Amino acid sequence: MKIRVGHVSNSSSMSFLVYGARFDCSSTKSLIKVAAKLGLDISEYGKDEENIEMYELLSDVAEKLSLESYSGGGAYYRYIGITPSEIGDDETGGQFKAKIEKKIAEVFGEDVKCAYHEEAYYD
Repeated sequence: MKIRVGHVSNSSSMSFLVYGARFDCSSTKSLIKVAAKLGLDISEYGKDEENIEMYELLSDVAEKLSLESYSGGGAYYRYIGITPSEIGDDETGGQFKAKIEKKIAEVFGEDVKCAYHEEAYYD
């Protein structure tokens, strides 16, 4: 038997750093209200509240807000925000954070707190 040591060409990895909020993909009720507020048709994501494809719905919500979305924690969480590499040349770090916090609060409410989130994992 031959054992390979070193890089395996068919492996993949993912990592990100984002300023934004983390959402639990098992919580449907509040997200359904948010989606309706943004004009998204819930029927496109599943037949009923129990079977909604939360991952896809959160991705589309992020897109509507002109934010990025990232998966993390397996299929359980979705992060919505912007990577710090997108800070504008004429923008301070505080302005960058405030812009994201405002977009998220307008749709999800003031209770959703933003922070830096980072994930790294291998498939």
